[in-house]
Amino acid sequence: MFNRKYGFTLIEVIVVGVIITVLAAVAIPIYNGYMKDTRQKNVETLATAAAASASIYKRKYDSHPPDLASLNIFNFDSSVHTYDIDSNNSRIIIADTTVSSSTIADTVSY
Repeated sequence: MFNRKYGFTLIEVIVVGVIITVLAAVAIPIYNGYMKDTRQKNVETLATAAAASASIYKRKYDSHPPDLASLNIFNFDSSVHTYDIDSNNSRIIIADTTVSSSTIADTVSY
């Protein structure tokens, strides 16, 4: 007597799957770009803070800082970032090591 239809047809499910795939194909590269920009800004901020602290350290102790630990820089995670202090040229190089395909780095003088 009643001919009720329950559930979705195969075509409806396939259309929804295609829509989700297209949205993901557009959103994932945009998200990756935002993440790369965020890591770059983080490295730049850390490098600027390191340069300011190194400049203060150099004036206070009349020598170059031996490492970043002596500069008391907050938010520096050695599992994520690497650094190099070039005492000859008064430069600090900080790099983000979480990116496998390309390295995000910043060099600042102090």
